[in-house]
Amino acid sequence: MFERYVLPDQTAAELEFLPATAYWKFAARYNVAPQQYIPAIRVHDGHTEGLMMRWGLIPSWAEGQPVEDSTSWIDVDRIDESKAYRTP
Repeated sequence: MFERYVLPDQTAAELEFLPATAYWKFAARYNVAPQQYIPAIRVHDGHTEGLMMRWGLIPSWAEGQPVEDSTSWIDVDRIDESKAYRTP
C-alpha cells in the first residue's frame, strides 16, 4: 500500500470519476497519509456513491475500532507471513 499520495481538488476528481450520488466535499491536499479520510467511490444498491472513507487496513483479527498502530504498508517479501494480510 502506498504511504502518501496527492489528492486533486474536487472539481478535477469529478471530471474523471463521476459517481451517481456524491456525499463528499474535499479540497486538494499534497501529502495525504494513511488514517486520514479520503474520497472514495463504491457501488451500493447498484449505484455508485462518492463518499469520504478512512484510508488504511484494519486487520481481519481486529474487531470494532482499528488497532492503535494500524498497518499502512508491508514489505512484499513478508506479505505471506503477515497475520494482518493473511485473510485479505
